[in-house]
Amino acid sequence: MALTRSVAPRAGRRAIAALACLLAAAAGVPSLASAAVETPGPVPVRIAVLGDSITDGSSGDYTWRYFLERHLRAVGSDVDLVGPRDDLFDMESFGRGHSYADPDFDRDHGAEWGDSMAWQFNPVAPVMEEHQPDVLVNAIGSSDLRFWLLSPERVLELVEERVAVARSVDPDIDVVLVQVFAEEDQVPNGRAYNALLGARAAELSTPRSRVVVALADPTYRTSSQTDAADTWDDIHPDTSGQVKYAASVADALAELGVGAPYPRPLAVPPEGLRHAPELQAAVGEESATLWWSAPPGATAHDVWMEDLSARSAPRLALSQVRGTTVQVLGLTPGSTYALRVLPRKHLQAALPDMQSNAVVLTVPGGPPAPQPTLGPTPSLTPSPTPGLVSAATPPVPPRGLDVRPARGALRVSWSPVPGAASYLVLVRDRDARTGWRSLPTSATALRIEGLRAGARHAVRVQALGEAGISAPTSAVRGIPTAPTPPRPRRLRIVGDGQAPELRWRRVGGATHYRVSYRSARPGAPWRTLPEVPQRVTRLVLTPLTRGRHLIRVRSFHDLVRGGADTVVHRTM
Repeated sequence: MALTRSVAPRAGRRAIAALACLLAAAAGVPSLASAAVETPGPVPVRIAVLGDSITDGSSGDYTWRYFLERHLRAVGSDVDLVGPRDDLFDMESFGRGHSYADPDFDRDHGAEWGDSMAWQFNPVAPVMEEHQPDVLVNAIGSSDLRFWLLSPERVLELVEERVAVARSVDPDIDVVLVQVFAEEDQVPNGRAYNALLGARAAELSTPRSRVVVALADPTYRTSSQTDAADTWDDIHPDTSGQVKYAASVADALAELGVGAPYPRPLAVPPEGLRHAPELQAAVGEESATLWWSAPPGATAHDVWMEDLSARSAPRLALSQVRGTTVQVLGLTPGSTYALRVLPRKHLQAALPDMQSNAVVLTVPGGPPAPQPTLGPTPSLTPSPTPGLVSAATPPVPPRGLDVRPARGALRVSWSPVPGAASYLVLVRDRDARTGWRSLPTSATALRIEGLRAGARHAVRVQALGEAGISAPTSAVRGIPTAPTPPRPRRLRIVGDGQAPELRWRRVGGATHYRVSYRSARPGAPWRTLPEVPQRVTRLVLTPLTRGRHLIRVRSFHDLVRGGADTVVHRTM
């Protein structure tokens, strides 16, 4: 049975106001309420979650917000997650997207990749004013300790400032402060900060505006510590980690009378990415070229190979292949193989049920051999597709490869190849050091969209025919273009003290900004923040020490460097 809030200031005020309108109408007293309203409807508790990349999530994640909302729904709690966005970080475009593992939940939130309390992408006041939450969940602080190397005491001061700002908008706001989920080797001083936060929360709490702490799960482990970890890299939670975060926040909300504690033992869905690639292949001389569609969130793939002629067990042929194409070498002429790919998100490989379809192919040459049957294996779930079996000569590589720049794209063309039924265009972002991405086409020209402007790319093409696939052409380089964005205008400092706001006008055509600062002393080095999203035009300058500082904001369109403006600020 769901718990109800023992004290729900804002939600209570709305319910009381609605009831007052009904009583006034019954007594014949004029009211602003609509005469058509007969009974006050349920008033959901509005919850705003502010956080960084751990809360934001990235392609292929459920996010801990998903498990929290699903839990609250399951226990019958009437809540409404609110915030300025409903998306997450897109790992392919480095922008925003909606590629959740399961998008069926209330996705509104106020978290963002790279956010911190020191340099705020999502300040508290606008979220409070625009979305009017009853509960504010502050799930942020890891970046302040890990990247800005602020002391636990300073981060605690930032927490207190955020609580004060929230109360300045709504004196009745309830607050959940989430501890840092990470070991000391990943977030320096995380334990000390958690201890300070736990002790200070009780002092910050008042009967009108309660403050509780979401405690870090003591069993939470990062990938640098153990294979049975709760993260897909050294900090960001995988599915088990997301469930642990959700359970912690749910327990804290239950202290406020919202929902119920998360049930134990924790139920964790299948780990890793939950979409399978679609694999294609073409045979070559003692080799096979594979290409596939990558599921959302995949950063690499493992290639599994089974020699059906030798009846050998499947083995890992290639590990952590970046991109969406690879050539498997050293195949035996006349032998038949089954190949599959398994996606992974950095250190976290998907479970075997998320392997691609199996592609079966026979390598030309060698003595004729009976065709073996592809059957199930203990570790792989095959879904065979016809292979390419031919002793003819594969087509020659295309000639005349031409690559021309376009806005955010490359225009690629080449001469037709006799005997080729289609082509495989390979592209790689050399500046991002990504793997080769494959683009099949039956034409002899292709416009490759969605590329980072200003980044150096390499392009190759292979021809496919009934006899197999050609060798790739030599790589030809190209750089997608974009208009140079102008400098940010009206760059200024608002406020005094050690935490003023830096503001500027949004730059049309920019994808992000780069904010740098340094002491005005001659020879002092510049320090640069992580990329600031294009929509963000105000930052709190918390980490500045006393003295005069130069602060510079430069606009960018991907890697195309735009104009910059600089201001001088004196911190007392």
